[in-house]
Amino acid sequence: MGLLPTATTTAEPEWLPFAIRSGSAAPADEREGHLAELRRLTEGWTVDRIAFSPDAREIAVVAVTPGSSTPALFLVPLGSGAPRRASRDGERVVGLTASASSPWRVVYAVDEPEGTVLVELGTNGEPRPLATGDVKPRAAALSPDGAALYVVGETENDRGVFSTSEGKSRLLVADKGAQPFLAVSADKSYLAWPSEEGGKRRIVVASVEGRGVRSVVTGGGAAPAFLAGTQHLLFASDADVARKEIYAIDLTSAEARPQRVTFSQGEHPTATADGALVAFASSRGGSGRDLYVARWVDGR
Repeated sequence: MGLLPTATTTAEPEWLPFAIRSGSAAPADEREGHLAELRRLTEGWTVDRIAFSPDAREIAVVAVTPGSSTPALFLVPLGSGAPRRASRDGERVVGLTASASSPWRVVYAVDEPEGTVLVELGTNGEPRPLATGDVKPRAAALSPDGAALYVVGETENDRGVFSTSEGKSRLLVADKGAQPFLAVSADKSYLAWPSEEGGKRRIVVASVEGRGVRSVVTGGGAAPAFLAGTQHLLFASDADVARKEIYAIDLTSAEARPQRVTFSQGEHPTATADGALVAFASSRGGSGRDLYVARWVDGR
């Protein structure tokens, strides 16, 4: 397979805080040179999926909060104010995707008896079902501009990664091992997802047209996220460590090897539209798998 071209992005955040005021300062391992001004935004939560708003004022997260046993969707401010719940009572939220430009589209996945259902937050905050044609979705990813929706799922005849439009679907890549997670690059050109078949885990990258399919990480890997403004893909893995850590791999080199980013446990990485901030879940605080945010420092 050919190499991916240099990654670029036209998505520009409308506002970026000079100093993140929410939460509290958290110590970083001295080896975590890519992370600066690390802050812990929750306490005692079990955080799963994460997505920044276009203006970096809020982070949408799927999490179980203290005293609850059901994962829900929350909006966590980076400035002042308290987190607020966005999903409805009784909804068991199992996935999340959001656009990187305004208007902010937020789509989350709900576990229902008949399978996974996608729900979109309306402009007034009211949830509404989102159609995916004949595909039974397991995970979804919005393009950064919010114009396109891709899903990992299955139809009566196929299983893999699909594009959806106006209630219709098209199979892009057949992959029986595709796991329920999907990411779109900042330049709207590539998709990435974890896959597992026969006990073998990998992360796969393909164009949004379904071409150039190749494995970029083998032997493990989950929750891939493209880092805008760089040529790197972030992901979590426990292949060589006791607990999951976050790694980065250069997508422009066929010889590239994953470089470790976190050294005190980390998973579910994500980044702002310009790659200036990264957020992830970590149990380093000891009271749960909480939400952390840091400024990304490149070149280390």
